[in-house]
Amino acid sequence: MRCPKCGAFLEEGKDICMMCGTNAKTYTPDNNNQFSNVSGFSNNSVQQNQFFNRPQTQTTNLNKYNKEVSYNEIAKGDRDFFDFAKEHNKIIKIVLSIVFVLALIFGVYKYIEYKNAPEKKVPVIGELYYKVADTFTEVKANDGYLYSKTGSKGTDCAIEVTYNPTTENDHVKTFFELARQELKPEEDDEGNIIDQLQIFTANEGEQTINKYVWYFLNISYRPDLSTETYSVLKHRYISSTFNGYSYDIKLTNNAGDNACNIALDQFTSSLEFIEE
Repeated sequence: MRCPKCGAFLEEGKDICMMCGTNAKTYTPDNNNQFSNVSGFSNNSVQQNQFFNRPQTQTTNLNKYNKEVSYNEIAKGDRDFFDFAKEHNKIIKIVLSIVFVLALIFGVYKYIEYKNAPEKKVPVIGELYYKVADTFTEVKANDGYLYSKTGSKGTDCAIEVTYNPTTENDHVKTFFELARQELKPEEDDEGNIIDQLQIFTANEGEQTINKYVWYFLNISYRPDLSTETYSVLKHRYISSTFNGYSYDIKLTNNAGDNACNIALDQFTSSLEFIEE
């Protein structure tokens, strides 16, 4: 049996509703009461659904949980890196742009500095550094190097570098005397020079190359028999001593080639002793 007023189940043998206190026997139904037609013995499912499916009389205001959160309202001690980044987004972008530009400028500067850095000079033979043009082919000898210019000129354009320990005080004089003997014109049995164009003039001197003194012997020839001017420089001998070693260089331009002269001049200007 149910309470005619609130619809609660009544205990067996009890007339008083424990939920609302209504006396089921003396209760007079109210026309506005939604349970007036409900009987504890009723099988009317429509009437029962009126009780169980009654609409909710109280709703929850969910909007109060959708309140916009302001970062300015966060306590200073509770802010983290992401809060700071959000508040200073524009400033951080500007700073990062400046850092990127500075890094790019620094990188370009270091690259230019690297490209323009002077070449580290490493001795080629003994303690002597020099640079030979790429048009020459290198041939290593027992006591030095021989470089011949490639092409149709063959060995007509060549550089020969030798070095040996020496204790002679007159090493340069000895070296130049041997050069003269090597180039001495060929004579017949009567002592006459066979080829007049083999006659040469020799010019000796000294010059400073990259802070060091070198001694030179230039051998020049006449271009033809019609002139007495010895204007064709075919052989150059250069010599110097450094830390107990002699460095002797022979430059050859038998063909009188101007390009060869330029290459030999560039080689000579590169001579430099490297002091460790």
